[in-house]
Amino acid sequence: MRLTVLLSLLLLLTGCHGTLQIELDDDDVADDISGDDDDISGDDDTGDDDDTTGDDDDTTPPGDDDDSTPPGDDDDSTPPGSCWDAGLICNTLVQANNSIGTNQVEDYSCVGGGLSGPELNYLFTAPSTGPMLIEMEGLSADLDLYVLQGTTCDAQACVDGSWSSDDQNESVLREMVQGETIIIVVDGWDGAVSDFTLLVDCNPLVGDDDDDDDVVGIDQDGDGYQAGDDCDDNDPAINPGAAEICDAVDNDCDGQVDDGGCQGCDQASRAGHTYQLCDGWALNWSAAQQSCSAFGYYLVTINDAGEDAWLATQLGGNTSWWIGYTDQGMGNEGNWAWTGGNGSGYENWAPGEPNNSGNEDCGELGSWSNGEWNDISCWTTQSWICEGDF
Repeated sequence: MRLTVLLSLLLLLTGCHGTLQIELDDDDVADDISGDDDDISGDDDTGDDDDTTGDDDDTTPPGDDDDSTPPGDDDDSTPPGSCWDAGLICNTLVQANNSIGTNQVEDYSCVGGGLSGPELNYLFTAPSTGPMLIEMEGLSADLDLYVLQGTTCDAQACVDGSWSSDDQNESVLREMVQGETIIIVVDGWDGAVSDFTLLVDCNPLVGDDDDDDDVVGIDQDGDGYQAGDDCDDNDPAINPGAAEICDAVDNDCDGQVDDGGCQGCDQASRAGHTYQLCDGWALNWSAAQQSCSAFGYYLVTINDAGEDAWLATQLGGNTSWWIGYTDQGMGNEGNWAWTGGNGSGYENWAPGEPNNSGNEDCGELGSWSNGEWNDISCWTTQSWICEGDF
């Protein structure tokens, strides 16, 4: 700072009038006041030569030399306006609490909507190509994990997630390519907040000697059951707590397919095959074939005398049952073929059959005939037998 003192003196020196202008800087004033030649403090080595801020070359707060970020944050790697709070690297544990986050997204496209809460968002870039396991543990409330493709917090960019109920751990196993970038979202369900630990394991299959792709401790489909307990960890509808339905699948992981039989049917098994013996209502041949297909089965194919005799003992009563044998269709008369499975060429027609008496193009098995077959009109309605190769 320069201090200019203008002194107008009327001098009577040798009879002249004049104006004397004297310019002083702060050093001169300090010298006059303190007896020190250099500054106001009496110390010319304070490290602050030209200003009074205590900071050499700018007007920012002390301790923040080169940017406009808050004091103590000299190298902030989060771009202004970005939605992510921090970056993640492989195999480095993060401990946090989502209460410090804000609710940026309410409904994620990969979930179908729902109540959200405070979110913390982490940027992760895959250092290599392969599976990456995202694990969140140590929860005391219901937090969920979401994976957004790219670098923006767009609800429509949601491509994966784990949303178990209550305070269960969450995990997502995702195949990534080198350089691929995602946002990992820790979200409090319905406003929930909790401490948590977050880890991206970039080598989740190391040490797994099994031949399958399951990783114990992972709930890949987000149904609340970990691989090892879950017999299909790629389908959330299949787990030990699911209801068994008739679809040729072991929905409840009890080792049995379609427990107890499909609706209107009794279930039986033989030689690695499952049969549905359906007499709850009568159907024509085509409808019976479609019903078996809807169950995940096919209208039964009989391959040998042993299977034929066994089926006859299972049926009971004086009834007839559709089998998957037909010669219907233009030019097919007399050319009988199975519609499902792999037929062996075995046949067991009753004496004089097939006789095509009245356009009879579909095969039936009579429970009263010791397993012998008959041809009958495909429009007849009666019981039917489905078969599955499981």
